[in-house]
Amino acid sequence: MSVLDDIYSKQFKTSESLINEFEGELALVLDRINTLSIARLSGLSPDDILQFNLIWQEILTESGYYQLVDSYIGGSFDSFYDDTLKAFTSAGIATAWTAENAQAIDALKTMKRDFFVALGDDAGKVVQKELYRYALAGSSQIEMATAIRDSIQDINLKRYANTYARTSIQEYQQEIIDVVAANIDDGVWVYIGVNDAKTRDFCKSVLRDNSCYTDSEKLKLENDPRREFNCRHRFHKVSKKWAGDNGYSCN
Repeated sequence: MSVLDDIYSKQFKTSESLINEFEGELALVLDRINTLSIARLSGLSPDDILQFNLIWQEILTESGYYQLVDSYIGGSFDSFYDDTLKAFTSAGIATAWTAENAQAIDALKTMKRDFFVALGDDAGKVVQKELYRYALAGSSQIEMATAIRDSIQDINLKRYANTYARTSIQEYQQEIIDVVAANIDDGVWVYIGVNDAKTRDFCKSVLRDNSCYTDSEKLKLENDPRREFNCRHRFHKVSKKWAGDNGYSCN
């Protein structure tokens, strides 16, 4: 196993730990959203529900949802920088973290945070629609509280937030590599990662080929639909000498 594989394994374990921590915290946040929603929303009139967005944002804030997202993206993701630079060095590529790199990464993190914010907003729309329906029917506060509880249980916030938490942190590790590699004119790409029972046939095939790839070949493989979302593997840029020394075919 190469140093590159060792660093990948370390980052894989780190990401799994961060994902598990996020999922545990998210479960607590959703419980608080449920409690706060019943307290704040079950007595609203139809006119009040039209002002729902402000109340929902307050609920997400007080539940800790935004804080959890900021901690996950703004803090946890930063733990991958140093090891990624070490991976380049170990693979025979001299590089450094630049101000331009930092700006690109900040933009990527902002987009990922915006996605989580949109998930929270979409969940609120589901609750608002259900509340409005009950309020128009003149339902009691107890009936509205029950509707809130049921609608929060049914919303996709937990499922999609968990899925995106896993996908985004894995995408981010590749994005850091890509941002750094953008300033490197030479080198080739290799495919690294776990090969187990969960590995898709396409990825097994690429791993088995053990080949070097140009920039265009890497993009073609990276965007192949057979690779699908939530891929655990990485393309990494290495020197051609390192690739040859480590058994990759660079014809």
